[in-house]
Amino acid sequence: MAESISEEISKKVLSGETLENCDLSGLDLSEGTFDGAMMSGSDLRMANLRNASLDGANLSNANLEGADLRDTSLKNANLAEANLEGADLREANLTGAILQAADLRGADVWQAEFYDTNLNKALIEGVNIWQTKRS
Repeated sequence: MAESISEEISKKVLSGETLENCDLSGLDLSEGTFDGAMMSGSDLRMANLRNASLDGANLSNANLEGADLRDTSLKNANLAEANLEGADLREANLTGAILQAADLRGADVWQAEFYDTNLNKALIEGVNIWQTKRS
């Protein structure tokens, strides 16, 4: 049986790859490795990125609305001006990430790590930051 594109992508290590302005919406990319990938402007709405590694990835201007980012590593990732509205970021690691002017409205950030994270001008209405790990 032929594998779906999401199965092919999630099984591969795509560290450092260029996936800019790609439509990856709704795909199961869980447990994938995208460290240092260039994904700016990509459509990742409702994508499953649970337990994925996106350390150092460029997700600036990406649309991650409603995406499942539980337990995802986003250390030092660039999420400037990204749309994370309604995203599930529970227990995600955003240490050193850039979330400048990102839209986090309604995102679930329970137990997410925000150490040294740039949240300058980020939209955080409706986000309960009290149960996060931050400095």
